Amino acid sequence: MKQSVFISPTAARVLDAAQILIQNNGYNGFSYEDLSRMVGLRKPSLHHHFPKKEDLGATVVERYTERFVLALSEIENTHADAAEQIQAYVSLFIDTYGATQRLCPCGMLGAEAETLPNRVRVGVTTFFELNLSWLEAAVARGKKSGAFTLRGSPEQAALLLFAALEGAMVVGRGLNRSAAVAAVGQAAMHSVLTVKST
Repeated sequence: MKQSVFISPTAARVLDAAQILIQNNGYNGFSYEDLSRMVGLRKPSLHHHFPKKEDLGATVVERYTERFVLALSEIENTHADAAEQIQAYVSLFIDTYGATQRLCPCGMLGAEAETLPNRVRVGVTTFFELNLSWLEAAVARGKKSGAFTLRGSPEQAALLLFAALEGAMVVGRGLNRSAAVAAVGQAAMHSVLTVKST
């Protein structure tokens, strides 16, 4: 992942709006015209900050990934127990989905992978691999410490949990169910690990 660079307040507003559009419509579901109306800037101004849509999409993904890394670090600093860390991880997806039923932008982009520009696609893959690596490590720590027993391998558990959370957002939106991510997150956790009572 590239090291973050300074983003001007105007560029940050554009990125905020682009992220919402991606979460709602996907990469191929919005144009600079839509973005122009949303942020109140003329298209030449948008192109000044992000000359190509690929630049915009890649920067949205990079910024989202950087913020996610910070959230994962906060989880590790706040929760010593692996089971609590995984529960806090599930809460990140619950909070993203929220009352507005917004999808994880990288999950939304993943569904469009075959049509994405290379920089955007690579960024999405990086986000996915980061999540799987973090989850696998957390599950392995929990198993080793005896915090929970595990069905299958840490790698299998990580993939199931991550795929379940990303998929729950899509299904939840389709069914208009605000509690879908929370319900699936808990079910997925219980299907792969059993937390030992203290």
